[in-house]
Amino acid sequence: MNIHFLGTSASEGWPSLFCRCASCLKARELGGRNIRSRTSVLIDGVVKIDFPPDTFYHVVRDNIDLGAVKHLLFTHSHRDHFYPADLECRLTRWFAQNIDREFHIYGDELVLAGSRAVLASSQQAGFFHPEDRMHYRMLKPFVPIELETEKGTYRVTALLANHDREETCLLFYIEKDGKAYLHANDTGWLPEETWAWLEGKRLDMATFDCTGGHVPDRPKGQRPGGHLNIDAVIEMTHIFRDKKMLHENSRVFATHFSHEIGLTHDEMAEIFKPHGIQPAYDSLRVDL
Repeated sequence: MNIHFLGTSASEGWPSLFCRCASCLKARELGGRNIRSRTSVLIDGVVKIDFPPDTFYHVVRDNIDLGAVKHLLFTHSHRDHFYPADLECRLTRWFAQNIDREFHIYGDELVLAGSRAVLASSQQAGFFHPEDRMHYRMLKPFVPIELETEKGTYRVTALLANHDREETCLLFYIEKDGKAYLHANDTGWLPEETWAWLEGKRLDMATFDCTGGHVPDRPKGQRPGGHLNIDAVIEMTHIFRDKKMLHENSRVFATHFSHEIGLTHDEMAEIFKPHGIQPAYDSLRVDL
C-alpha cells in the first residue's frame, strides 16, 4: 500500500486563515512542511479517506487523478473532513467526463444523510450524468467490508473513535496484500472496545491524532472535544509496541495538528524522534 498524506492539519489549517498568532506567523515565514491543509489520505490512488474543503488544492498541488477514486471513506461529518458539495463535480455531466460512473460513499448515519441531501438536490435539478450509480453504505463498528478496485481488494474494518458524543465517529483498520494500516484520527484516548479489537493485531503503519501539544494535566493526554496530544501519542505508541501490535519495521506518524501546538515541524520531529515517531506533513507518501 502507498499512503499519501494530502493534508495534516486540524480544522483551522496551519497557518489558520485569519490568525496572527506567533505559530501561524512562523509557519508563513518558514513555509515548506510547516504549511498544513485539512486532513485526508489517499491509498494507492484509488481509496480516499475523508473529503475536506481543501480537496481541490490537494489535487492540483500533488497532480492527483481523483477520477480514479471509486471508494470514499468518511471518519465523521465535521466540516474539515466532510465537504460533500464538491462531490457534485464528480457526478455532474459537464464537470466529470471519461470516468467510471460508479461511486461508493461509506460512513456513519450523519455522513450518509448529509451526502444524500447535497447530491439529491443536484440530481433533482437534472445536473447528474444519466449513467451515475451512487452507492451509500453505512459502516458498522468492528464489521469488516471489502473494497474492490483495479489495485486489488482492501479489507476495511471501522473502529470506534472517541471524538464526538453526538456522532458515531470512526477509525479505520485497512488490510491489503498482507499489510495493515491503522488510521486513528480524530480521536482521544481509544475506547475500550477499540483497544480490545486491536489486541493481537499486527500493524505495519499507524497514524495517530495529535491535535494538541504538551498538555500533561489532562487524563492520558486527552483534550476537550476528543483529541490526542504529543504526550498521548508517545504513550499510545509505547503501549502498541509493548503489546507487539507494532513490529520493528512498523511506521508511526502523528498528524492532524492544530496551530495552537506552537511548534515547527522540525521541533516536533525532534520531540518524537527518540520514540520512533514521525510528524506527517502534506504530500508525504509512504510505501508499505
